[in-house]
Amino acid sequence: MKSIRFIGSKLLALRWHLLFWALFITYETIVAYYTTGAFSKIIDYITFYIINIALFYLTAAIIVKNSVAGKPDYFKIALYILLEMFVYIAIKYYVPLLYVAMGIYKPNQKILTFSASLTGAIFRGIYFIGFATAYAFMRVTLVSWRRISELDKQSLQNRLEQEMLQKNLLASQYAFLKAQVNPHFLFNMLSFLHSQVYKYSEDLGDQIIHLADLMRYAFTEPESDGKVDLAAEIAHIDNYLSLNKTRFNDKIYLNFTTVGDIDNIRIIPLVLITIIENVFKYGDLSDPQNPAEINIDVTDDQLHLHISNKKTKRNHAFSSGIGMVNVQKRLDQTYPGRYEIKIDQDERHYRLDLLIKVPENNEVLYN
Repeated sequence: MKSIRFIGSKLLALRWHLLFWALFITYETIVAYYTTGAFSKIIDYITFYIINIALFYLTAAIIVKNSVAGKPDYFKIALYILLEMFVYIAIKYYVPLLYVAMGIYKPNQKILTFSASLTGAIFRGIYFIGFATAYAFMRVTLVSWRRISELDKQSLQNRLEQEMLQKNLLASQYAFLKAQVNPHFLFNMLSFLHSQVYKYSEDLGDQIIHLADLMRYAFTEPESDGKVDLAAEIAHIDNYLSLNKTRFNDKIYLNFTTVGDIDNIRIIPLVLITIIENVFKYGDLSDPQNPAEINIDVTDDQLHLHISNKKTKRNHAFSSGIGMVNVQKRLDQTYPGRYEIKIDQDERHYRLDLLIKVPENNEVLYN
């Protein structure tokens, strides 16, 4: 789209230039006719206007190219213009001679006189060079104004972005302070409730501890590598499952098993639990004949999460799918090319297999 607009702008500029030169040549032709009472040969118009227009654009290009950031290098410009003036005079002198040799012109003393050619060439050269200089400096000025305008806009945009960043920083600092205060207050309250409730109901007191552990794990920042021990992640899953069993009065049917050495594996946190939460959102856990299966199997350097469950028949009014999208983005970032998600489902059953190639604690993987 940008290239089309660029080509369109160039074609529009070309049309304006062609229109200008058509009017300019028409004007000079009419003036010359009323002055001399005759028109020149067509070949004269074609030859010498091509030379003059070339001189115009060459001069303009020299000035524009040697005006960096709107500041002309007058020495270079003068040197180049002087050189092109010599070339221009030579062309203006030798072209008529060439036309005489080709038989286009008849031998004429005025044409062959160098002084006459020199005078005319200098006059026309200065005329078109002056014309081109005005045009070039107008372009340089316009470009400078445009650059200044763009810099002003960019400066304004940078100030707005800095103000926005400052506001976001203040909001983040405020959120950070809240995150420091609220969890501390919450854990203290949960500890207090546990001490008060435990003497009346050990089961309920244990669930309060599970809830506290669950929330503490969610609030805890991972280490510098952005990962946690798989054992800690599994303990977090255990707390989550325990709370849900209490929530449904132990009337849910779900088997959770782990196989393999989970002590020497580190993974990014809260990925497995996000997938497992979907079992409770969309799974039917009330059928003892079809219990949900959640299995974590660690073999060598591979972690395999297997989930299978019966689908619930109830309609879900809203499901953004953000959880699984975020899971996949995090896996893409941390395990590019080293993980695979397989999903197989029909109207009644759902099956997911997540395989991640993960190193042991003493190994290093570079993304």
